[in-house]
Amino acid sequence: METGQSSSCHRVNYDPIDPNDFGNFHNLPAKIQAREAMLRGDWPGNGCEYCSGIEKEGGVSDRLMTLQRYHGLDKIPPELLTNSSATKVTPIILEIYFNNTCNLSCVYCSPTLSSKWNDEFKKFGEIKIQDYREDIHVTNRDRYQQMVADLWRYLEENDRYKTIRHFQLLGGESLLQKELEQSFDFWSCHPNPSLTINLITNMMIPHHQFVKKMQKVKALVDAEAIYMLELTASLDCWGPEQEYVRHGLDLVTWQKNFEYMLDKSWCKLSVHSCISSLTIKTLPELIKKINNWNKHRSEGAEIEHNFDLTIGAGQRLNGMHPKVFGAGVFDKDFEKILELMPEQTEMQRSSRAQMKGLFNFIKNSTQAPERISILKQYLDELDRRRNTDWKKLFPWLTQDWI
Repeated sequence: METGQSSSCHRVNYDPIDPNDFGNFHNLPAKIQAREAMLRGDWPGNGCEYCSGIEKEGGVSDRLMTLQRYHGLDKIPPELLTNSSATKVTPIILEIYFNNTCNLSCVYCSPTLSSKWNDEFKKFGEIKIQDYREDIHVTNRDRYQQMVADLWRYLEENDRYKTIRHFQLLGGESLLQKELEQSFDFWSCHPNPSLTINLITNMMIPHHQFVKKMQKVKALVDAEAIYMLELTASLDCWGPEQEYVRHGLDLVTWQKNFEYMLDKSWCKLSVHSCISSLTIKTLPELIKKINNWNKHRSEGAEIEHNFDLTIGAGQRLNGMHPKVFGAGVFDKDFEKILELMPEQTEMQRSSRAQMKGLFNFIKNSTQAPERISILKQYLDELDRRRNTDWKKLFPWLTQDWI
């Protein structure tokens, strides 16, 4: 909403929404062209290279994982039920990025997605390292308010809110955005007993505030205004390395909030991990945690663990992308990760297949020392700003890469 753009996937290029035709945000010309290309068997480009690259290496991409795991009718636009070649469709999943309000400044993020990052840039100025440059994010507040109003109007017109099955809130940090309360109020007044609200969150708000917000969602479920909550908790690994990567994170607070939800049958729990060169080596510790937490979940309600490769600053810097380090560097780490991942349920098998696909995508790569050098320079600059020390946490990275 804040950028005035729309995208059918977080990895592809964003297209501007016509302020005079908000209701067409899901069927913009570029989206139609991309769908037509896929029907012809052609990759559209413009960001789809992420999945095409993984599939070329024989891995399970986000696209394939989604098709395999989410085959229920609650994910399929109604037009496709009668015409599998339809390219102008009604959105049934609405994923909304309201604004960049956030309390963390993750190393692979940027001011566009984090107000905490924006504050840091205002204090210290831009970061410029060779071909990487980042500066403060400025938004048009008048346009933003209009876009938010257009969203609620779109859902009300012709009772469109009744067709939505998944209402997903991104950030920034979804639990800190005032629009979260607007969302609760909207669905309270426009009940949809088939709706799942998905909050993508870093879990980093005080526990009493977290409980209060979860109780509001529970009230919506009890009133049958919505079907259930899906809580997607973001975490990449475990230990001080994670607190460095997700700057501002406190694992004690994260764990307390997450464990509060373990026995809530009205909530589907997920952990989403962003795989980067800085988090692979301590990802096994997180998997051990998830395996233990699953002992407290009822059968069929296991915690979903999903992944993607680093985007944002990490993608532009490339040094956070594991492929930059070449073959062999992370092989033993991935072998340990796969060894720890259970395969008892369909969801667990799907998660493991996705991880194995990422491993296959990474393990045959060629080292790029110049990108690793840029990563080190970037981390040096973050340490200067934040009074941190990456070399103590990632000693394996301090060597000379030739």
